[in-house]
Amino acid sequence: MSMKIRWLAGVCLAAGLVLLGCGRSHPATVKQPQQAERRCTVWLQGASLPSETFGELTRLGVDEVVLDAGSVDLGAGVPVMRVNARPAIPGGMPFGALVHVKRPPEKTIARLARPVWEGLKGAWPGIVHARELLLDLPRTPAGTAAFVTGLSGAARMPVIPVLSVAEASSGPGKALARAAGGCVVLLAGNLGAFRPGAAVSDQPFSDQLAPLAGTGLCPRAAIVLTPRVSPDPGTWPDDVEPLSHPGVADLSTPEDFDWAFHLKRGITWSGKTWKRGDTIEASWLGAARLNADLHELTNVTLPEVGGWDLVGVTAKPVAMGMGLSTLKAYLKGEGPAPDVTVKVERSGRKVRVTLRNPTPFCSALSSFGNWVEVSIPRGLVAVSKRGSFDRLTLGSLRSGTWRAVTGGTNAVRFFDTFVAPGETARSGWIRVPSWRTAVTVRWRLLVSTGETISGRQLIPGR
Repeated sequence: MSMKIRWLAGVCLAAGLVLLGCGRSHPATVKQPQQAERRCTVWLQGASLPSETFGELTRLGVDEVVLDAGSVDLGAGVPVMRVNARPAIPGGMPFGALVHVKRPPEKTIARLARPVWEGLKGAWPGIVHARELLLDLPRTPAGTAAFVTGLSGAARMPVIPVLSVAEASSGPGKALARAAGGCVVLLAGNLGAFRPGAAVSDQPFSDQLAPLAGTGLCPRAAIVLTPRVSPDPGTWPDDVEPLSHPGVADLSTPEDFDWAFHLKRGITWSGKTWKRGDTIEASWLGAARLNADLHELTNVTLPEVGGWDLVGVTAKPVAMGMGLSTLKAYLKGEGPAPDVTVKVERSGRKVRVTLRNPTPFCSALSSFGNWVEVSIPRGLVAVSKRGSFDRLTLGSLRSGTWRAVTGGTNAVRFFDTFVAPGETARSGWIRVPSWRTAVTVRWRLLVSTGETISGRQLIPGR
């Protein structure tokens, strides 16, 4: 198989780990983190992982996992805690605790630092073992910097704000980041899945982060892997493959999501029963897009990027976007595109093809971008069944140019809207004029960056 694209495939993470050490001991006193030492932080969402998985992530170069501790509402002038079910603390691996701050008051937030910490400790005693607190701050009113330093002193650990690009670039945002000794900047991915209303900028990362150059800060770049689905099924959504078949749904591209699935029949998906006529809108981030974002981040020189935080990773092995199996394979240096094989069976005048994707990586969703083609130089082909592919189209192939036609067909294409992790698709039998007829098999897959994977086989006549 020939490939038209060359992948970074985890080199960003591996190279950073070779070049930069990772301190994993819990600080005895309050000490702001050395951002340049942190290369990869994984934020788990609703995940309950076995202890051996944490060990595996450590071996794959993950410096820390972040557990979602819950939220604190400050609108009433006193902290009101809503703490998630106490997450299992990963033995032997540093962890951070994420706290969502709601309705921060305009003038009195600084005095709430110690009550917030006492409330967090009371609700989840294990939080005292965290390496750092991360604060999701949708607003930064006056006094936020004093609140962060006060909370850091009370907790005796670093407290790092999570800011949008606009917040981090503003005067108050820079002052807050300086007081905290660093910040996490929401930079790429499905930002709206983490902070409703946030949108990804079309500007290069270097331009977005440029206002932080000269501040002495090494921001951590957050890439949000969490998918967005509307209506929300209430759980991390399943793989998109069951929705991708033409018999299940019609596809469109709505304004606010990557794809819309207009259901033709009822289906159970992501733990919810959907009816015919329902529309499911979704956006997700695949391994190819993540790889491209990490590659771009390695080229940002000013400011120095202290590392990347992969926000929203599910315990599901395979899921919409990045399941845990996909992420672990990527961190091993595999992918980020599927490495497919195409097997050709021939029996006299009949030919059949099988597309197999043994990897945890997927193609892009595309009505026309993923196909396997069978052609002959002269004569006509005949085929009646698509097999397990989504559909087939007869056509004419002349001088390498494909045209869909209804007569004079010397080629057929089998389309698969979405090549899922581990998927195998087999065509129906194609009849050619003679057992002596040579057959050419070509294939192409589209990935989420718009790049393609392609290959070609020539099956001589006998």
